[in-house]
Amino acid sequence: VHVDDTSMHTVGETRGEIPDIIVPSVIHYAKRIKKLKLKLSDKGTIVTSHKKLTNAIHKELIAHNINYKKANETRDLGIKFTAAKYKPDKLFKARLTKSKHRTNKITRLAKISRLARNLYKASAFQASAWGHQACGVNKTQLETTEKRALACSGIPEQGRCRHTALIVAYGPLHTPHAILIRETIVAFTKLIKELNTTQIKDLKNAW
Repeated sequence: VHVDDTSMHTVGETRGEIPDIIVPSVIHYAKRIKKLKLKLSDKGTIVTSHKKLTNAIHKELIAHNINYKKANETRDLGIKFTAAKYKPDKLFKARLTKSKHRTNKITRLAKISRLARNLYKASAFQASAWGHQACGVNKTQLETTEKRALACSGIPEQGRCRHTALIVAYGPLHTPHAILIRETIVAFTKLIKELNTTQIKDLKNAW
């Protein structure tokens, strides 16, 4: 039996609160795993907003024979998690790199038929932008995404305007920039609906 992406999260007003909450939870989880004759993955990672806090949690877990790695970031359901210490835009960069081969294939097809641009929207763009709501996109990455969309549009490069060509090829509501903004707002509003009163107050303070 393989159980993937089991994560535990907690927050606290002081650094000392976190270990008192998270460590007993992890220990209890480890005991339950052992009773089921399963074992903890060696990929387990501790990520916090402060190095001293990470070390403190790691030390306590080691004392109970639970050896998790220490890191500044990890993945939770395929999305980078950094304990809000910084924006994990490296994820988007990695997805851009992995989807480049797919984009190049669509670019060659678009030179034969402009209908191939639909493959970019349904395949290459989705592969490169998945999870962007949680990691953010910087200016360079957005520019790269738009250039790839143009390459897959079938519109000749010579003399074209990037903004106009994207609108002509994909429509004003379906350019990469428009999709990224829309999906981010939709994800944010869905999250707001799931928050309780205390969490909304914390969100206001964060803003």
